[in-house]
Amino acid sequence: MLYPFRAPDVGIALAAFQGTCEVPGEVTLAHHGVLFLEELSAFPPEHLRVVQQAVEAHAVQIQGDEEMTLPAQCLLIATMQPCPCGYDGDPIRECICSAEEITAFQRRIEEFVTDCFAIHIEVPRVDSKNLMSRHPGESSAEVRQRVEAARERQRRRYAVTAFTVNDDLRSLDDVQRYCVIDTPGEKLLHAAHQQLHLTPREMLSLLKVARTIADLAGADIIFASHVAEAIQYRPRLRR
Repeated sequence: MLYPFRAPDVGIALAAFQGTCEVPGEVTLAHHGVLFLEELSAFPPEHLRVVQQAVEAHAVQIQGDEEMTLPAQCLLIATMQPCPCGYDGDPIRECICSAEEITAFQRRIEEFVTDCFAIHIEVPRVDSKNLMSRHPGESSAEVRQRVEAARERQRRRYAVTAFTVNDDLRSLDDVQRYCVIDTPGEKLLHAAHQQLHLTPREMLSLLKVARTIADLAGADIIFASHVAEAIQYRPRLRR
């Protein structure tokens, strides 16, 4: 089965991005697939509001001569530079942005990143030694096999529910029921909550990520190592 992959250009018109009562937009065309936003910080605020609505409600509201709701449940992936020049934190090329410029650049989308992404990864420059390495990493086929096995675990877990994947869990009761965690993991989670000042929403998101990491590892319960890895993936922007 083929799943849609949509990668709209940053200059796309709002109507084409969100859709109209006559024609679905890119967000709906990505339904049950992937919506990829390259250079996330360059997208206009009104476009990001549409995506935020889709993440929260799995749908977009179209306002026109009549009101219409279109489905929009997809995997959201995005990339962005760390600062306006793109070299903040780079070990080779010096960043020319001021601290104030970097703060303003990141603050503009901070709420969107926090609300819409459960996983945030910084990708450093790849040096020539690693780029030319003859030691192969895990192949795409191996990764796909692990992902398919994890998805199958989730299908079995939620077979008699309205859920499909871990991200579908919305309430604390649901998360507590399906995200069973061992005692060391609970202690680590409590420490993270205290030290990182996590909101209830962030706690739920962290637990769902940990549950997925456990699924990829073939574990029935969430261990402390899974919680620790999930903490490392928390969305965070440099100050």
